[in-house]
Amino acid sequence: MQRGRLSYVELQNLLEIPHTGKLNYHLKVLGDLISKDEQSGQYTLSEKGKVAVTLLGKFQTMAESGVAALKVKLKLGVALGVAAAMAALSLFFLVIGIPGSSGTTTMSCTLGIGCSGSSQYTTSFTPTFYAVIPLLLAALTGFGFYKRKAILVWLGTAALFAFSFISLFSIGILYFPFGIALIVLIFVNRRDPHTNRLIT
Repeated sequence: MQRGRLSYVELQNLLEIPHTGKLNYHLKVLGDLISKDEQSGQYTLSEKGKVAVTLLGKFQTMAESGVAALKVKLKLGVALGVAAAMAALSLFFLVIGIPGSSGTTTMSCTLGIGCSGSSQYTTSFTPTFYAVIPLLLAALTGFGFYKRKAILVWLGTAALFAFSFISLFSIGILYFPFGIALIVLIFVNRRDPHTNRLIT
């Protein structure tokens, strides 16, 4: 009806309603939202109809913006969750440490019987102080996502991969999944038109 005045046949073709009975039913349901010119037989929106269309448009816009805002918050929450998990792992290595095992072997010998030995293994945790590096990188990437600064996220992610390669045979290999997750989050947010405001 925003096209102006339309005849019954034009309405039928525009709405793709093959049966006149169905169209008549919908016109009756609309009631005083539409008006019919008795001379030309054309239909148009009444003042109430125009108000209704305006309100529907506003509600639709509000709903779309609400969904877009929810998607932005959800993806930001996932990104911050990845950064928090990385920080938690780093804190574990800083405070508790990485597990290591040590063993002691004791030998006892008796005349006439021979010697026998026994081994005892213990597991201990050694704090790893260079875990402060991924902890700082987690803070950097989390801050970058929160403030929507792509340069900080990219810098933190690149440095995380470098740290993972350097300390590959220690704790570095455990940080590779975080780096991959950050890369995926960056590209997902950049390709989604509703959430491209997350990384600008």
